[in-house]
Amino acid sequence: RVTTRWTGREALMLAASPYADTAALVADAQLASARSLVDELSTPANVRDPEAFETLVAAARDAHEDRVYQILSHVVRALEASAEADAAVRSHPQASLKETTHDVAAHGRTLLYEGFVSATPSSALPHLARYLRAGAVRIERAASSPGALGRDLEDMDRIHQAEADIASVRQALERRPYEARSAAALTQARWMAEELRVSMFAQTLGTPNKVSMKRLLGVLAGAR
Repeated sequence: RVTTRWTGREALMLAASPYADTAALVADAQLASARSLVDELSTPANVRDPEAFETLVAAARDAHEDRVYQILSHVVRALEASAEADAAVRSHPQASLKETTHDVAAHGRTLLYEGFVSATPSSALPHLARYLRAGAVRIERAASSPGALGRDLEDMDRIHQAEADIASVRQALERRPYEARSAAALTQARWMAEELRVSMFAQTLGTPNKVSMKRLLGVLAGAR
């Protein structure tokens, strides 16, 4: 039923998602909705018998359709921001900006891909549009002067190193028995890296909390 609530603009944007079709996108949004509602409505202490479980299911069912619509609204905004970043890439074909535009395009693919809706933490999903829009802001800034481009490339090297460190820790954790604390720290570091990109490349968009390379690496150390 959620598809009947879309505006024409929303339907067009969602049709341009990386999913095979709209049905696949909605199915993934439904999965994300179920996960987020269960996380919000339950704790190990309050679901200990069949009656409590049925109460949880009923509460989640009541909120499910609205949550799916909310999730897809975030997706629409992310797709709009992605289109802005893509337009910025296309409008700056200069050889001098090739590294920057390539990085913006590659970064976008790490955020939007088939399955991203349920793979993205519910706390991060509302921020995807800002992370993607930062790419467009970044390109315009890098194109503004040789000095700005030089700073952009320096910051890119720094964030790439941090992202490589995150990937290295992830690979190490995959070889070990699951540990909730380390997994949570790794997830936090991964999304802090997105905020750090905004802070480095598109300060005008702002970040909800203070972020720095030192803070990110400190969180990542807790995952090791």
